[in-house]
Amino acid sequence: MPERELKDPKDRFMRKAYMFTATILAAAALAVPALAADCMGKNARYTIDGADPGFSLVLTPRPEPLAWSDLDVVLNTPKQKYRFSLTASNGYSYNYAVQEEPVVSAEQTDAGSDDNLRIYFFDSDMNIQDLPQAGQPAPDAIFLPDFGGTLWYDTEPRQYLPIGMWRLQGCDP
Repeated sequence: MPERELKDPKDRFMRKAYMFTATILAAAALAVPALAADCMGKNARYTIDGADPGFSLVLTPRPEPLAWSDLDVVLNTPKQKYRFSLTASNGYSYNYAVQEEPVVSAEQTDAGSDDNLRIYFFDSDMNIQDLPQAGQPAPDAIFLPDFGGTLWYDTEPRQYLPIGMWRLQGCDP
């Protein structure tokens, strides 16, 4: 804006408001990458953009560690809580979230329900990571591509979950 236009108090106020907003947005953008560095896998919390309130994902310690990970994935929806253990396919294929709660019955499996869902973990540069551990830095993002279909086709009433990444929001103590 030319200097002569800033003599009006409204113009000066608007310029200050723009500068304040830009400063706040820049500070918020700089603070996000530091979050993962301070946040361990145990009790890391995630949200997904565009989801209804009530959707959340938390990495929680397992009562007894498994061979691949000592964490479970707890996914809360507005209607129900799901708990998944983590496993890998011998290190050369996919990582899986195996549904532990609610239990998928043999009848549901025969009808097409799957209790094994592909799951991917990413760092801040979107590089794929190994399965997370409680004492290691939390992944910056988690992609669980098949869970939305599970909510839509395997539950009544249907629940919509947008396609997207679960993004790290912080850690509980």
